[in-house]
Amino acid sequence: MILETPRLLLRRFTLADAEAFYQFNKSAEVVKYTGNVPTTSVEEAGEIIETIVLPQYERYNIGRLAVIEKSSGRLFGFCGLRYMEEEDVFDLGYRFAEDMWGKGYATEACEEVIRNAFEDLKLESVTGCAYKVNLPSIRVLEKVGMSYQKDCIFSGEDAVLYELNYIDYLANKY
Repeated sequence: MILETPRLLLRRFTLADAEAFYQFNKSAEVVKYTGNVPTTSVEEAGEIIETIVLPQYERYNIGRLAVIEKSSGRLFGFCGLRYMEEEDVFDLGYRFAEDMWGKGYATEACEEVIRNAFEDLKLESVTGCAYKVNLPSIRVLEKVGMSYQKDCIFSGEDAVLYELNYIDYLANKY
């Protein structure tokens, strides 16, 4: 699976991406609002890809996708869906290297993942969750058409849950 935007390519991760995955996940600032801790080694990054990322592709034909800047060829983050069995939802998530923040990449990547979710994968809805203090992520969820649903707790922190369903996606698109 390869998705494309004007500035980005999104594709499935492979174990060969462990170094790049480590590079953008080793920063405490990057993982600050994710419920995760910084990745400590390339080996650990490979284990995360192997045990968390790849099984989502195999089980559900979705997952977090490697985000690559076309102009440089740099893999600098991920964006994609994760099926959360406990809640029975497809969760939109993204994470980028800190030097790539503020360039509109999150919105651009999320819009393409959402398009793929509804138009290609035929999903009924997509959710997104962000800590209440993470205003930039909340803004991205709103910019891609998601609507606030409720307050919630995520990894022990106050958070908000957003959702976009297929009908609202179509209404926003046309």
